Amino acid sequence: MIDRQAVIALAHELYNTREDGVRAICDAVCYTLEPQLARAENCTDPRVLILAASMLFERICARESGSSEGITLLKAGDVTVRSSAENAARFASAQAESARSAAAPLLKDSGFDFRQVDIG
Repeated sequence: MIDRQAVIALAHELYNTREDGVRAICDAVCYTLEPQLARAENCTDPRVLILAASMLFERICARESGSSEGITLLKAGDVTVRSSAENAARFASAQAESARSAAAPLLKDSGFDFRQVDIG
């Protein structure tokens, strides 16, 4: 079983996510990821924890982009900072894809397997 608290803490450390109010999302991520593991003991591998944290971040960004207007603006004198929830969601998806690639050796292979068949 993937350590949910470790995933939440890692997501906070890597992506500055809140640690409160994300338990249900983390549970959903872990329930989705656990059956994909090639072996049960892979659940403690750092690559799997990073994958789970990046998937958690991706889902948090998706939730927030759906509930916001998309643009956040902060002005302080001559400095203006704009942040787009859509950009955050794209970044989160790229992070999750990168983490999935790194963890691929620990996941079940769901791809096709082409083999020679003797018809005889």
